[in-house]
Amino acid sequence: MDWDKIDDYLKNEVFRKVDIVATRKRIERLARVYIDYKSKMMILGEQKVTASYHLNGSTSNKIYNSNIEKAAMFNLENEYQDIVMLFEGAMNSLDELEYKIFYDFYIKGKSGIACYVDLEITESEFYRVKNKAIEKVALFLGCAVFKEK
Repeated sequence: MDWDKIDDYLKNEVFRKVDIVATRKRIERLARVYIDYKSKMMILGEQKVTASYHLNGSTSNKIYNSNIEKAAMFNLENEYQDIVMLFEGAMNSLDELEYKIFYDFYIKGKSGIACYVDLEITESEFYRVKNKAIEKVALFLGCAVFKEK
């Protein structure tokens, strides 16, 4: 086995080290965008497409659709849905502890100490797992910042 070739391969672009500080800043911004978009989707998503029939003896059987067109346009042109689904997919790629830490810290807005006390883990384990979760989410989303060689 040629260890020099393996070392060269490991130094390649594929195995670059993530700059966790810069990556964390991106994830913090994306988490705020996710929360904002998720809130807007929940508010706008309460509109439902339903047909209401008014039976007053009309011969035309006309459908009275005051909100149908508006709600249908929301469902078709939802600018928020893609980002929300992508961010949720990234969070769902985490293992259970990573997800809980990431969700509590970035989505619920808990402090670090509240997170690790609630989870009954040490502070160092909290930060280790949080950084690992940040890296996984950033790689999933394609927004990781890498250190220079």
